Amino acid sequence: MQIVNVLGADNKATNQSEGDYVAKVQVATARCKLYKITVSVPTATGADVIVWLFDTAAGTDNSTGPDAIFTVPYGQTATLDFPDGSIFHAGLYVVAASNAPTDADEDTPTPIAANKALIKVDYRVL
Repeated sequence: MQIVNVLGADNKATNQSEGDYVAKVQVATARCKLYKITVSVPTATGADVIVWLFDTAAGTDNSTGPDAIFTVPYGQTATLDFPDGSIFHAGLYVVAASNAPTDADEDTPTPIAANKALIKVDYRVL
């Protein structure tokens, strides 16, 4: 196995917490650059996962207005690469959800159950 570090990124985060893979992770609480995010959804999940990215230092269950959204089909892995980094001004909060927003300014994500997706993030705090 070869380990490759993302150029520019000096921090890594996952959604692993006390042996489980949780649906929500506050990646950074300050201005940061996102270089890479990888989300794996096992076949056993049986449903696609919608990943919501928020520019906030204090994400909650009531977070609205995501800055980016992407879908990962079940049984697949999706990776988004940002070679120059994508700036999140306040911080970075990631939610693996079962729903897509119908109105991004008002909808909140419905987090999936634990252990239904693995999230890996490469970033740098500015």
